[in-house]
Amino acid sequence: MILIINLGSTTLKYQVRASKVDQILFKNTIQISHKPDWTGVWSGIINSLKESQIEITSIKQVLHRVVFGPEDILMSQDCNQFQVTNQLLDKLELTASFAPLHNPISLSFVRFLGQFEFKSFLVFDNYLYRDIQPINYLYAVPIEWQQKYQIRKYGYHGFAHLSIQNQLKKVSSKSKILSLQLGGGCSITAFENGRVVTNSMGFGTGDGLIMATRSGDIDSGALLHLLDVSQISPKELRNQLQKNSGLLALAGQEYGGDMRLILANLDNPRCQLSLDMFVGRIVGCIGNYWLRFGGFDVVAFGGGIGEGSDVIRELIISKLAILGLRLDSGYNQNANEAAQIVRISADLSSAEVWVVPVDEAGVMV
Repeated sequence: MILIINLGSTTLKYQVRASKVDQILFKNTIQISHKPDWTGVWSGIINSLKESQIEITSIKQVLHRVVFGPEDILMSQDCNQFQVTNQLLDKLELTASFAPLHNPISLSFVRFLGQFEFKSFLVFDNYLYRDIQPINYLYAVPIEWQQKYQIRKYGYHGFAHLSIQNQLKKVSSKSKILSLQLGGGCSITAFENGRVVTNSMGFGTGDGLIMATRSGDIDSGALLHLLDVSQISPKELRNQLQKNSGLLALAGQEYGGDMRLILANLDNPRCQLSLDMFVGRIVGCIGNYWLRFGGFDVVAFGGGIGEGSDVIRELIISKLAILGLRLDSGYNQNANEAAQIVRISADLSSAEVWVVPVDEAGVMV
């Protein structure tokens, strides 16, 4: 059996799958604190597995999702399963600040589990983007910044977008795909002929689209000005951009950045504004990619918002009517949180539109 660990900044998702078989035997999500007691967390995991008649001794392999891996590690092998060694972990510690909300806590748990007799592997969420071309990953900054400090675009949500692509292959022969992962975090990935072209995130996971608590694109000049004129520290600035921005900041703290609550309170002007900005940023990114890459054959929605809100899907696609995109309203309304992939585009649509239930763990195995 394989234990898959997906550790976020506030939650730990885990599931057990049968070895080499796409069969979920158990899955669960638990909340974790800022500084977790790993002994207590691990005891809770073991007890939950026992309650489902799964003994920890039956686990032969552990896969840990890690948000960021540096370029030299990603390029070192052609399989996104890197066996855990102290040397690998030491190297990853040097770049933990690239994903400050995710990598430090993930590496801490990996080291904790090192005391047990598991065959453990790391799988990197940005591995999917290791082959994108310089035109799509370079910033127009001094080249030594990239060479010395690895300042470049990396791309994230790789497992989510790969899950979407893999499921589309089973139902569509189209090869130019726009994959929209819309949830607490949001990003768009473009595929062409099976290969990744680009992703809307950049150096870190807060770039691009507006998200639940992350700002998305913001002029660096505004941040430099804030550092100059306020008492805010770089650490606090990062925290504000990652945890107190996005929909949370636009709609108000009382809605927690939750799109469901925002949609239920559109009589509040701030909620309406946050919705308009959220949709507008997505539409702008799609339009950009559509022109840059000569159009697409498929637009696919995944993630909690992408899979769960026919309203958001309708708002996005309706604003892209100039590109010939059309939804079947009935199919769209019936597709919320569907267990299987569902096509929601109208017959006359210029591209297929699908709702895809994302299975990140399924593409980690």
